[in-house]
Order: sequence, then structure tokens, then C-alpha cells
Amino acid sequence: MTAKSLSWPSGFKQWHATAVVSGVALWTIYHQLQRSDLPERPRKARPGLGSLPQDVRTNIVDKLYPEDIFPGGGYADLPTGRVRYWLFGPEDGKKLVLVHGLSIPAPMWRLLAPRLAEAGYRVLVFDLYGRGYSDSPDSKFPVELYTTQLALLMQYVHWEKAYLAGVSMGSPIIAAFIDHFPHLVEEKVVLMAPAGLLDGIPRLNMLASPWFLKLLDLSVVRSYVRRSMGLTPKAAKQDKMRLDIIASMQADHLPEYVPMLLKSLRHGPPRGQHDSYKSKNFVGKNVLIIHGTADKTIPFAHAKQIQELLPEGTQSEVVYVEGGPHDLPISHADFMLSSITQFIV
Repeated sequence: MTAKSLSWPSGFKQWHATAVVSGVALWTIYHQLQRSDLPERPRKARPGLGSLPQDVRTNIVDKLYPEDIFPGGGYADLPTGRVRYWLFGPEDGKKLVLVHGLSIPAPMWRLLAPRLAEAGYRVLVFDLYGRGYSDSPDSKFPVELYTTQLALLMQYVHWEKAYLAGVSMGSPIIAAFIDHFPHLVEEKVVLMAPAGLLDGIPRLNMLASPWFLKLLDLSVVRSYVRRSMGLTPKAAKQDKMRLDIIASMQADHLPEYVPMLLKSLRHGPPRGQHDSYKSKNFVGKNVLIIHGTADKTIPFAHAKQIQELLPEGTQSEVVYVEGGPHDLPISHADFMLSSITQFIV
């Protein structure tokens, strides 16, 4: 039998061709799915509120959150993105960094920070990435993004070490910061309404998935997500109402704000930070945990749970604010001022 006389059955040829075409199609689909959430080039960090048109800034932004909300403002151009910060208070005062939470940037400290400066502290306030006047980098917004942001910012302002105080999501950022950069932290730490222990958040994995985030370009989807996250102003007390408006204003004018919140909730500091609070680098630290009993965002029982996670050799105290809500630096600014000034002396 010669090679020329060899032939395949016609049915086999058809099956073989179909298999090849199907294989190529499946490989193409798989390849596209693997890269469908990635741009051809990593996108640059998108600017914050300072990049908005002047009329929007004048008529909306400046009335709620002016760029000069505190004295000593500046921008730090860091590798991951530009950061808005304010540095004020006596230059020889104890260095204190205030770290805000998930959705409200520097205005969270508008009642407390100036009074801390008046009390003699050198205060550093800044907007976390994705909020306010800071850039929004191309990121899943894990806790490491925020701890690196703070470490680089401290280097930028030439601070070798500082006391830390955080509220809500700012607390697990501080815990992770102590784990990652213990040499930058003084011995006393204040955690207000601390987050970090949240576990199951209904529908979060779906809402923060790459394919769903693309659907946020559709107004009906974006409206649904905003309503579910409470990003529409509600009737409330004046100070709380203003915080709600600041969150909604960011959602209105910063395209990356809502996706950033979803990604932060899924991948970032609000949950799964048990190991950060357990860090051996807390040993030798003195931690003050303050939580309101009427907190509807983070159960006040988490305060005691966080205290129990701290390693042996850590001094700690839990203080409950009877009837206190989540935004303690606004609702109980006087109490927070006295607590911090009596603790960090």
C-alpha cells in the first residue's frame, strides 16, 4: 500500500474539522474571558474633585467640601496616584495621623481635627485613594494599597513616626499599617467604630465582579446600586445630612467612586482583617477602642471582638458611647477630643 492510497473516511474529516474549529473558538473565548476585565494598557489614575469643571466646583463641590477645608493643604505625587493632604498645628506638637473610613473623606474630621491642632497636636489629614481630591488608581483597592499610600505620604512630609487614629474602615487600615510598617507607628493608637470583621455581605461578590462593574455605565444599574448603598440624601440631622450629601456628590461627579466602594468592600479593609488585628507588631502598643452603642453600620460588639484579637502584650481599653452612632468624630466631637487628648499625652 502506498502513501497516496491512504485516505480518511469523509465522516472523520468532517468531525476533525469541526473539532478544530470548536477548539479554536473555545480557546478564543477563554482567552477573551481571561483578559476581558483588563485594558490593553494599565489605565492611569483618574483625578479627584479638583479636576471637575470650575462651575461644578463653585456651585456644588466648594459648598460641601472646599479644597481648603483645613489649613496647610498640599498634594503629594506618589507612584500610585496623587494624594490630597493637610498638615497643620504646632510644628513641635505630637504627630497625629487621622485616617477616615469607606465613603466620607477628610470632612469626617472637620469638627475634630482643628481642635486637635489647637490642643497642640501636629495633625495630618488626607483623602484615601478614590475619594475626595485624591486620585483613583487602577486597583482592586486592597488594604495594601492604603497602607502603602500612608507610608509614602509620611515619607513625603518627612515624618519618621506618628500616632494614629482612625474611624470605621480607617481602623483596619491602621491595624494593617502596624503589621506592615511597625517602625512608623508610635505606641498609642485610637480606633473609632472599627471595621474589619465584616464577613458575608449579600450580593457583594456579584456587585463587585468585573463584568457587573461594566454595567454601571447603564444609568438604571447605577441608580440601583446607589440606592442599595444609601448614596442618596435622606432626611436626617444637619451634620449627618451633610455627610450623606458629600457621599452622593462624589457618586455624582467621580465616575470611579461607586466602583471603588464596591471593590473596597469586596477586596479591601472592611472585612477579613482578623489577622491584621492579631499582628505581633501590636505587642507593646496601647490601643483605645471607642464605639457607639447605636452604631447601625458596624455592630458595637465588634469592639470587644477586636480587643480579644489583639495579641498578648498589648494594652487595650474599650469605651462605649451610649447612644453613639457610627460617625463619632461628627456626632460626639467633644467626647472624641477629650478622649484623644487624655490618651495621647
